[in-house]
Amino acid sequence: MSVSVIRACKFFRLLQTQAQTTDTEQRKEKLINKEAEINELDRLFDKLFPICRSITGPGFRESLDILNEYILLERFSVKTGTKVLNWEIPKEWRINEAWLKGPTGEKIVDFAEHNLHVVNYSIPVDKKLSLEELKKHLHTAPKLSLITGPNFKEEVEPVWK
Repeated sequence: MSVSVIRACKFFRLLQTQAQTTDTEQRKEKLINKEAEINELDRLFDKLFPICRSITGPGFRESLDILNEYILLERFSVKTGTKVLNWEIPKEWRINEAWLKGPTGEKIVDFAEHNLHVVNYSIPVDKKLSLEELKKHLHTAPKLSLITGPNFKEEVEPVWK
């Protein structure tokens, strides 16, 4: 073999080794980047999940503020009652507090602890009910053993008299 062929082979092996090293480093970098992305998504989820949001209202705007940190959003407002295709923009729904108390006065469900304890667009109710009557207004996830809250929806004819 000539010296130039041997040099070419050595050079090719060197390039191959560098390519493998670079490929390995790139793979490691991609894994690190992917892990960083997953961690960032986890942080974003942790910021967004606790916010009580509807299709309108302060929780929705707060969520948009957070998302705007990641992507530029163009925002605009549409007045309540505006017709959009076959739909009408609803009133803004706001909630400050909600809870259910047991027979001895202890809070057994509290919106302050979990925003899924109330269904969006629920209407205020201040009544003492039997457990049987209350059950007619609850949504539950039996497999999760989680009460997701009373359904006092305003769009549907209220059943409270």
